[in-house]
Order: sequence, then C-alpha cells, then structure tokens
Amino acid sequence: MLGLLAHAPLCYSPASSRPRLRSSRICASAAASLDRISEALPFLDDVALLADDCEYSGLGSSFAGSAECASAAALWRSALPQRLPNFECTAKFALPADARGVVSCRYKIAFDAPVPPAVLPGQRRRLEAARLTVSADGRTRVTASVVGTLALDPESGRVRRISERLVGDPLAVETSI
Repeated sequence: MLGLLAHAPLCYSPASSRPRLRSSRICASAAASLDRISEALPFLDDVALLADDCEYSGLGSSFAGSAECASAAALWRSALPQRLPNFECTAKFALPADARGVVSCRYKIAFDAPVPPAVLPGQRRRLEAARLTVSADGRTRVTASVVGTLALDPESGRVRRISERLVGDPLAVETSI
C-alpha cells in the first residue's frame, strides 16, 4: 500500500504539518458527470458522456469511438429486453473516481432463460443437482453480476475506456443453460 501512496500527489495544509492526499483535477471534473454515468449504467448510450476516442471491451465485444460505443449501447438498451424475457438490471453501484480517474462500478442483470428440453445425461445430472426452479413454460431465472471500470478523460471528465466482465463462474449451471 505504501508503494501506491508513493505515487499519489501530496499537499500540505498550513494548519497541519501532516501531509494528506490531494484530489486530482479529474475528480472535480468527474464529480459532475458521475450521477449521469451512474444513472445510464449499464447502457452508456449518451455521446455527451463519452470521449471521442472512447473504447469498450468486455462481455464478448469491443468497440472504438464514441459514436460506435454509444450506438452499441443503444442497441443493447432496446434489444436485450426484447430478446430476454423479464430482463432487468438491478443493484447498480458506482464509486467516485479515484485519483487516477477510474470509476469502479457493478450491477446485476437477470432474465428468464429456457431450459433445453433435450440435454445429455451429464447435463441432466447437473440440472437436477442445481435444483433450479423451472416455470410451467420451461424457463428458469438467470442472474449475473457484472463489474466494470470506466477510465475518465482528465480534461473533460468524460468516459475514455469502458471495461466489463462477469463475476463468478460463467460455466456454472445457473448461468450456462
């Protein structure tokens, strides 16, 4: 931890001889947009929140440029609820930007997924061992946690890089059927 503090900017207060960490200027510019970013999660489809050279990577996709990132997020915002029954995004949380200008965030997505009627014997045993609740129409609730980091542009406070990944075991029965 001391190694991290060695690179952090310091300032001295005249009232105290003890050094304290100084907030970087990115924190001030990011504070204004953090509420808007948090509300837009997980779909950052507002070009005003994205830097021109914005990059997205994660969840099987990668995009470059604010227009392409915003377009993909807008498509996900409209397509996912249509394609995934009872799709919802809950437990959204974003921490304020750190001194490097990185916002850490997390959210949960959930939807109803069909349980395949014809599965191999090994898969059937996994399904039975998982004790999934299956509805009358052959669906079960799938929930996944996603964590992400948003690197902010130091000048504008807009999002420069988005990186997301699933938390937990993506091959678990609950998330792989």
